[in-house]
Amino acid sequence: MKANLTIHEWGMDSKSGRHKGGCAGSIAWIYEDQLFVFHAGDTMAIQIRDGQATVLTHSHECNGGIYRFFGLGPELEIDVGAHSLEEGDRVLLFSDGVTKAFELLEAVEVVEEFTDIRRAVMELAQRSRHKGSSDDITVLLFEVED
Repeated sequence: MKANLTIHEWGMDSKSGRHKGGCAGSIAWIYEDQLFVFHAGDTMAIQIRDGQATVLTHSHECNGGIYRFFGLGPELEIDVGAHSLEEGDRVLLFSDGVTKAFELLEAVEVVEEFTDIRRAVMELAQRSRHKGSSDDITVLLFEVED
């Protein structure tokens, strides 16, 4: 919430009436055998277990604009979810630069082509860029080990 308020304090543009700052984000926090996901905006988090994808976040986007994001103000509502983790689970987080190039399950298919996490992340980012995504492209993937 502190980061949200700091971004909000940057103010509004007097000409456009738009926020001078804003940030979407999905945060993954692991505690014991639980994955906690904190989310606001149009980033995504997906859990992959035994080849099956479970979408952990949903986009706060409507009519081409984000209606919930960090920097919105003191009344920011953050989605919070708790999910069980098992050895071998993969968790994929990515920005809207990927979602503008791929459907969610298509992005998972790209990642699942590779056993090497570094290669999977690089490939998804490169393919997003090659498909013409003009937005920021951020991809994070981790695998749960015992």
